[in-house]
Amino acid sequence: MAVTAETVATYRAAKAFLLSAWIGALLLFASFTQLYLAAALGSNRQQAWSLGLGIVMAALGGWMSWSSNRYYNRLDFPWRRRWMVGAILTAGSGGLFWLLFLLLQTLQFFGVKVLPQ
Repeated sequence: MAVTAETVATYRAAKAFLLSAWIGALLLFASFTQLYLAAALGSNRQQAWSLGLGIVMAALGGWMSWSSNRYYNRLDFPWRRRWMVGAILTAGSGGLFWLLFLLLQTLQFFGVKVLPQ
């Protein structure tokens, strides 16, 4: 079956943006595990580095996932649309974990007892 060079280029671009969206989503999701590592580390300096790394990973992963999804939708080439939905759900769950963490930190800041001593 003969296809045009433009179709091949669009197909390759869709694959690249889909892969980039997945890498960003997984980076965003994995950034939350840095919080567990920060809680497990002993010194405050190590905790600060671990938390900082998690925030950088979340920002980079969110940006990668969001921009790749935007470009993928601009191509209007519905190649593996289910995989893009999966990447969005993965990135969304990572973002939701960070929002819950921020909510717990806000409650703790205002004096609400979050965890037992």
